[in-house]
Amino acid sequence: MCRVFHAAVMKFLDNDANIMTAYTDIIKYIESNNPGTEADLYEIANMLNPFLELNGSLFNEIDVAQKSMSDKFWFKLE
Repeated sequence: MCRVFHAAVMKFLDNDANIMTAYTDIIKYIESNNPGTEADLYEIANMLNPFLELNGSLFNEIDVAQKSMSDKFWFKLE
């Protein structure tokens, strides 16, 4: 149970690191391209959106694992 929770947290944190890397790449892209076209906005969205979309499902995994632990060990989540 605890391993599942900690694995879920680690996956979330890994994805968070990917988001930070994507932002760094976006800043470099903006600096080198001075974007403003539709193609630029599409490229920037492609860099970031997969990680943002994954973020919600990974957080849900944490929530499910945490609720399972609270049920097993009889503690209340607030």
